[in-house]
Amino acid sequence: MHRSPLMTVLVAAMLVTSACGDGTSVGLVEPSGNASGSAPISVVVDYSPTISDVAALLYLTQHPEVELLGVTLAGTGESHCDTGVSNTTALLAIGGMGPLPVACGPEQPVGPGHEWPPAWRVASDQLVGLSLPATDTPRSEDAVDLLARLAAEAPEPITIVALGPLTNLALALKRHPQFADDVSMIYTMGGAFDVDGNAPGGHAEWNYYIDPTSVDVVLRSGIAITMVPLDATDRVPMTEAWFRSLSEHHTTAAAGAVLELHTEARPFELGFFFWDELAAAVAIDESLVTLMERSVSIDTGGESSGRTRDDPNGADVRVAVNADRSRFETALLTGLNAGAVSSAAQFLTGNGEPDAATLAYFESVAESAGQMSAGLELLFMMPEAAVLVEIGDDPDPVLGPGQEEMIRVFMRAFWSGATDLMQDHHDVLASAEVPEKVADAHDDMLSATDALIATRDERLFMIDDLAGEELVGFLWTPNPELDEFERACSTLQAAAHASSVTARVCPD
Repeated sequence: MHRSPLMTVLVAAMLVTSACGDGTSVGLVEPSGNASGSAPISVVVDYSPTISDVAALLYLTQHPEVELLGVTLAGTGESHCDTGVSNTTALLAIGGMGPLPVACGPEQPVGPGHEWPPAWRVASDQLVGLSLPATDTPRSEDAVDLLARLAAEAPEPITIVALGPLTNLALALKRHPQFADDVSMIYTMGGAFDVDGNAPGGHAEWNYYIDPTSVDVVLRSGIAITMVPLDATDRVPMTEAWFRSLSEHHTTAAAGAVLELHTEARPFELGFFFWDELAAAVAIDESLVTLMERSVSIDTGGESSGRTRDDPNGADVRVAVNADRSRFETALLTGLNAGAVSSAAQFLTGNGEPDAATLAYFESVAESAGQMSAGLELLFMMPEAAVLVEIGDDPDPVLGPGQEEMIRVFMRAFWSGATDLMQDHHDVLASAEVPEKVADAHDDMLSATDALIATRDERLFMIDDLAGEELVGFLWTPNPELDEFERACSTLQAAAHASSVTARVCPD
């Protein structure tokens, strides 16, 4: 189901305000990532090659602070084992890696689990648009045993970057008791705490939804764990602006391969996020995210299977709850280019200090965007908004007495209020002194804002006219004008980065 992007962000904002209401203790964690110039960390990647996983793997192959020991594939991941191993071997060749062990694990989850949509698995196997070199298929080896062997043979405990279901890790813990002592940290892309999940039902994130029992086993292992859940990855959407920057700066075969994938699949048009890329980047530089100590457990059965939650009796892990989008985008681009192309960073962050007029312009737009974000969050604090939490992503909910009218009241108030906030933002844009070098991006943004405001009366009419399932369905109806606003805002944000301005000029 397609959810309006703005609705997704705002539901997330509403849920954040009620996070940890049970008194669970959380605390910020100082980042302890690898400083530039430090000794490389020994890494094993456990993943399944999809667009996001592929970019994450290639990023790690290019990073000078990583010693990649091998790659294991989750048989419970999106890619089928035979194709996945072959594709991974070719990807390592693109990344300039020498012969590395690659193996796939069992295709059944450790406990009750779920399956990926078949079409997703086909897409993962094909990696359409990517030209892969011919390579020799590595010798057959079980991924579980390979994982344990690589950890045991390393001179120091290894780092595992886990980008798919945790099946291999859980089985390694069961099969090789010493495995836990041979791992210093697991960085895992998975989970959803204070935001909606992206798996069916909206409770869980896909990786953990597939094999929740494996997550439970890993949580109970005592290994240090850093989760990079949707709470953080929702802050780093794939954008056309980043794609354009990659188009301008792809000096390595690894960066070129990612460009090929993005050119064909255009994930920035499909609502994709940098899920696995962010987790891989955090393994190198934890300062890219905000980390919090949380006691965590996972539901392993029932309707909420795969849901991660705060639990005073759970495992103590570090959870990424935010992300520095600008720094991450720059780190990913320069990392894919092996850190050798300074112009890649300059494209995103500019070169030198911005002039006073440019800085004043972006600061005024950023202040207005911040006020808009705060206003939208207040709208979602209306009592009627609680009905949305009960409904979730259910396309056919059974509404209780009065709930339909509560939804209607909320939707009218929200859309009227949101349009007023958008008008205020429009007025700031229209009255701003615009530097010539950002005039095109500014005008594009102004036009997109005009178009979104113009839909006000039509949407209010539809809210009054619809009833029952159609009214609820209207919550998730795609909004082309909103999509265009977000595209234009992304372009304006890229212009800010190119001017060395780090302020966020889009509503958060």
